[in-house]
Amino acid sequence: MADRLLLEIPRGRVRLYRKLELRFPEALSLYHGYRYWITGDNGAGKSSFLRHVLLPALQVLKPSPHLSYIPQDPQALALVLRAGRLLAGESGADLSEQLDHLATLRLHDGVEAGCVWLQDEPESYESVEHACARPAVGDTLILVSHAVRVLSGFEEILFRRLEPEVVEVALRRRDT
Repeated sequence: MADRLLLEIPRGRVRLYRKLELRFPEALSLYHGYRYWITGDNGAGKSSFLRHVLLPALQVLKPSPHLSYIPQDPQALALVLRAGRLLAGESGADLSEQLDHLATLRLHDGVEAGCVWLQDEPESYESVEHACARPAVGDTLILVSHAVRVLSGFEEILFRRLEPEVVEVALRRRDT
């Protein structure tokens, strides 16, 4: 069975802010069920790309995938989780436990495998290994991480600064 395309960002340029341009020397194709690791220098636009390019693009897809966006800031995440009806009575649980709880609740809501998880630097509230274990088989995981080791089973999307205001974004292909 052929891989199913989830989203493709065409070759070209995307301006995120007045002072940050992302360049895509090739189209960036993301597929259902794959795991992607976004890596690069601090301040290269990885979190902004996740929040301002990927998240909006995924929200307008038809049919729309079930999205789970977990932001970088643990305080903002805690506020979102406390405000949600799903976590009533869970106030003593840490953030990692609350996220695990959300992952199991989606099964009760009838959401099958095929979710898209966007996780931005989970190292601020849990281990990368724990964050990687949460998505079910068949889910797509797009993870921003400063992990220094290569994450096994992930396709790497590398953000490389070309100039102070220009960042190249490319899929780094690895031999398996």
